[in-house]
Amino acid sequence: MRIKDAIDALSVCFKAQGMQNARYEAKLIIAASLGLTQLMLCVEDQRHLSKDELTRIKECGLRRMQGEPLSYIAGKKEFYGLEFLVSPATLIPRPETELLVDLATENTASNQVFADLGTGCGNIGIAIANQRPHWQGFLIEKSWAALSIAQKNCQRLVPTSRLVLLAMDWSHFAIKARSFHLMVANPPYIAASELALVQKDVLNYEPHTSLFSANEGLADIATIIAIAKHSLKPKGRLLLEHGYKQGESVAALCREHGFRQIHTHQDLAGLDRVTSAQFL
Repeated sequence: MRIKDAIDALSVCFKAQGMQNARYEAKLIIAASLGLTQLMLCVEDQRHLSKDELTRIKECGLRRMQGEPLSYIAGKKEFYGLEFLVSPATLIPRPETELLVDLATENTASNQVFADLGTGCGNIGIAIANQRPHWQGFLIEKSWAALSIAQKNCQRLVPTSRLVLLAMDWSHFAIKARSFHLMVANPPYIAASELALVQKDVLNYEPHTSLFSANEGLADIATIIAIAKHSLKPKGRLLLEHGYKQGESVAALCREHGFRQIHTHQDLAGLDRVTSAQFL
């Protein structure tokens, strides 16, 4: 069987499963199975597949039909122009989270020190460090499995000592007061009451500890705001990703803890996505 024939066959299977963009998905799966780019897939579409390659394609195709996200099957996901390794221990980076990096890197000052709380695969902290090569970053993550992925991504994408990885739950985060110019986080913020609204592939495969939070999704956000009050330098900034209905609540929590210059920023879809605040 040629690569082209495999694409045709897998497209038919996907379409029968009711999958949208069946041929596009088939190409992605086969490229991931063979370790090829989309360009190389087109170039080699007449090449005959080995038995082992066909087996890999069948296995990956079945995983996709069962609902597993493509990023976990491929083991990687693009974010902010960089390719990150991912695993079921980490959330899959999403385009809307790039707003955090945009806002973080508005500051062009040298020698800034920042913290990324709940770093997961490290996509936010590494993207910031990639844009600001003179900054020092601390990537905090309680999951050893996720931290292992973040470490691999650091070695691949920021091969310097500018990033320090710490295995720590942010609720127990203890560091010298007034240590950071910037703190960023994409914490769990989905409320239990919103469980029915979560897409099945997210609910079934991504780590729930990175998705759901108590107190209508605000418990972890409130903890981080309290930590930031202690850890930020004067005029330091806090950037928090949150749900599209939570902007006003997050802003109110920031005000309660003495933050000023509070703004809620919209993503490309026009939805409230990140709240920024300054500690005075």
